Amino acid sequence: MNTKKTILIVDDSEFVRNYHSYILEEADFQVVTAVDGSDGLEKLYTHSCDLVLSDINMSNMDGYESYAGFAPTRSTARFPSSSYPRRAKRGKK
Repeated sequence: MNTKKTILIVDDSEFVRNYHSYILEEADFQVVTAVDGSDGLEKLYTHSCDLVLSDINMSNMDGYESYAGFAPTRSTARFPSSSYPRRAKRGKK
């Protein structure tokens, strides 16, 4: 039986997903990744996740929309999650 806690990382940046995955896997967590909010919702319902870490600013479906999509269900009603906005790239506003 797998006793590792599973964390879902939702971010449209492959670098950020890989960075967080590496750190969390080294800390003995199981990691599932998603490329945007829509993919995150699909992964959330197909994996048993203990926590969601999500970027807010993503194309297709952002972090706010994805949280609204899973918050009302019975299995995720008390689900821990955290969002983080990524800063703009240098030279862009």
